Amino acid sequence: MSDAIVGEAGSSAENPLDNESEWVKKQIAEYVATDGVKPVFRHGSPLLLLTTKGRKTGVWRRTALIHGEDEGRQIIVASLGARRSILFGI
Repeated sequence: MSDAIVGEAGSSAENPLDNESEWVKKQIAEYVATDGVKPVFRHGSPLLLLTTKGRKTGVWRRTALIHGEDEGRQIIVASLGARRSILFGI
């Protein structure tokens, strides 16, 4: 099987449409280039890449989010450049 990505951006989980914000695109590119070692957000907070498929559109989208761990639970922080935050515990 080839490593080549086929189809347009957003057509699959392997070829998602990246977040449109330039600073988030930069974080995603750096994350992919370093296999997740970089980038980190402010104050050293680690990032993860979250890829989701739109329920109605079927478009695959990818963004970078802050994450961490609390007593064995994974925490994901969705924010607008740290201006507003929503915490999800898994």
